[in-house]
Amino acid sequence: MAAKTGSNATAKPATLPKVRGWTRILYMVLFIVALEVAEGLVYLIAVIQYIFAVASGQPNPRLAGFGDSLGAFAREVVCFLTYRSEILPFPWGPWPEVPKEVSAKDVKGPVPEDMNRP
Repeated sequence: MAAKTGSNATAKPATLPKVRGWTRILYMVLFIVALEVAEGLVYLIAVIQYIFAVASGQPNPRLAGFGDSLGAFAREVVCFLTYRSEILPFPWGPWPEVPKEVSAKDVKGPVPEDMNRP
């Protein structure tokens, strides 16, 4: 996972060096299950965010940030499953970082008016 060379420590993502057959299939099945779990978490976050938005007038920024990183994780898994990438997603690699421009702290403002209607 992390490779250290001399005094300069660099993080190297875990990859599958020319893995064929059953090993790749086992990783793929595992990540398909992980993708289904991530989908369930998205639904749960959506319901919780709605409750936060109705109760406080704005979404929870920490949950929004987790949703961003969960989306990045799902993208990494899809890239692995479709052979777009040989880099193993989390937990073999690091949890994906969210770019600053879509960070949860940027989620501000009131709930749209139509959400406050009964």
